[in-house]
Amino acid sequence: MSGSLADALTGAYLNASVGTVNTNVTNLGGSTRLGSFAGIDRGTISITSTNMSNTATVTSVTTSRSHLIHLGSTQRLDSGEHFIRIVLTNATTITATRDNNSEGTSTVSYELLEYNA
Repeated sequence: MSGSLADALTGAYLNASVGTVNTNVTNLGGSTRLGSFAGIDRGTISITSTNMSNTATVTSVTTSRSHLIHLGSTQRLDSGEHFIRIVLTNATTITATRDNNSEGTSTVSYELLEYNA
């Protein structure tokens, strides 16, 4: 992989083989081609008060070359709400699940990376 993951996510990484800096990231709101990544999807999933899970639809990825990152969440501090898990359910779906339903809405942020073949 050229450059570190942290550098790639900021939109600038050093390609050691040719000694150039790549800063071609312009739109991280959807799928973006970047260095050794085939694409990056970022977003949020909200779980409303009476539900324990919800899903987000993303651009289709090859699951064996993809990595889902939990970027953080906001929620009430009721027991069980602060354990929100996310999983890449299939090539186009991310599922967020919390331990219980409550009076409040929980929102989790994610980033889905797909590596080039």
